[in-house]
Amino acid sequence: MKISNLIPIVLIIVILVGISLTLIHINNTNQTQKLSSTNTTNNPEKPRIVSLAPSDTQILVSLGLGKDIVGMDIYSYQLLQTLNMTSMIPPNVTVITSVINLNITGIIALQPTVVVLEYGLSGSYIPQLENAGLKVLVTNSDYASNLENVINTISQIATFFNVTNQANQLIKWMNQSMVSYPQTNVSVAYFDWIDSDGTAYSIGNNVFINDLIDRAGGFNSFSNFTGYITVTPSQVLLADPHVIVAQEIYNYSYTIYLIHKYFNYTYAVKNNQVYVITGLATDVVDEPSILSVYAIPLFHDIITGVPVPHYISTNWFMTKLNITLPIFDQN
Repeated sequence: MKISNLIPIVLIIVILVGISLTLIHINNTNQTQKLSSTNTTNNPEKPRIVSLAPSDTQILVSLGLGKDIVGMDIYSYQLLQTLNMTSMIPPNVTVITSVINLNITGIIALQPTVVVLEYGLSGSYIPQLENAGLKVLVTNSDYASNLENVINTISQIATFFNVTNQANQLIKWMNQSMVSYPQTNVSVAYFDWIDSDGTAYSIGNNVFINDLIDRAGGFNSFSNFTGYITVTPSQVLLADPHVIVAQEIYNYSYTIYLIHKYFNYTYAVKNNQVYVITGLATDVVDEPSILSVYAIPLFHDIITGVPVPHYISTNWFMTKLNITLPIFDQN
């Protein structure tokens, strides 16, 4: 056969092979596109959360994200134990014993998709966590000046995890629980700590605890100050608070000893209006978050003379106010 007669036959074969290869490529491309679409839309990455502050852990659990927590600080875990709510988190959750000396290697080993931390507590570790390739969600609850700031943090966390429906329910619950009582003329001195020389650590007018006292119907004895403050015994005597609320220092007896030694001539001491809080009562006052709403009726009862024990323990506080962390699960 002449070569000229073979040319048309060869061209036909080449065209047929080309068409076949094109169809195979198109089919494979379609299959790849379908697989990619399925992974992105129907099977989003399951969160693996490390939470490093009780204020944030409260919000995560309340939004139904507790089951996605693979690691948490020890104070968060102890809080859930106190509330009898450890069933809201995985049984094999890793408890991080120190947030002051954070074990970055240990956190990396948990393979979290995000580390949720509070800037005031763990902000110095943000560069190390990010340099290790971890995504970090930073909240600022420790610097909250009022309960509205807590609601902002709820919205921030909910937006990040795409659980805004649950957040709306939680915020509704918060707004219903954030009662504000009529104002009285009762002044309250709140002490986080009292040194052995009588120097006391208290709060000024733009601090979260100040908002709780205001909502309860009292006013802060040191509202003329700003931020977290230290006051001398003479400044406490000059303020002459009607009520003193102090965190327990080692034990109840020692706390009362310090208060009577240095603030004996205040109205509060002379009229037996001194209250020492411990455990969960301290947590809800000191950690701006969801449970802080329960501090308002506690302060209100103290301010208005409702019978309250002078030593406010976890058991009394939980029973009296029926403390519960609301859960708005996404399922």
